[in-house]
Amino acid sequence: MWRQANGVIKILVPSLLLLAFLVACGGGTDSGPTENGLRDRAEKFAEGLSNEKWAEAYSYFAPEYKSQCSGFDFSLGSRVGITMVKGLMGLDESESIEFRVERLSVDGVRGQVSNAVYFNGERFDGVNTPDDWVFSVGDWWMVSHDEDC
Repeated sequence: MWRQANGVIKILVPSLLLLAFLVACGGGTDSGPTENGLRDRAEKFAEGLSNEKWAEAYSYFAPEYKSQCSGFDFSLGSRVGITMVKGLMGLDESESIEFRVERLSVDGVRGQVSNAVYFNGERFDGVNTPDDWVFSVGDWWMVSHDEDC
């Protein structure tokens, strides 16, 4: 009986370890390029921008972008960009704005997300540009078309 149990354990333990590894790495949970998946990632990206957590926002960019633009350079450029947006809105630099996902679409592995800018719950109509996203390596990534960082 011990030999049978030992044989089962030899099979069961490696199988459970493999399953745990796949779940931890995201394997087996990949649902493909869905609209819900894109919405989730885009909302987290918008939250990072809204809270001025540049490293968090940077983490949603495609690996190709990260290879040409460091997190430091992205943070610096984002600070300047947000200051310019606030200026367009007639706000002081210390005031907070919020980015919200308004529309999104998915076409295969490509997606597009439009964010709107809000201040004190009011939508600002002057800033709303669509961002391109791509589904790759099991997740959605924002694509930058800027040649500069």
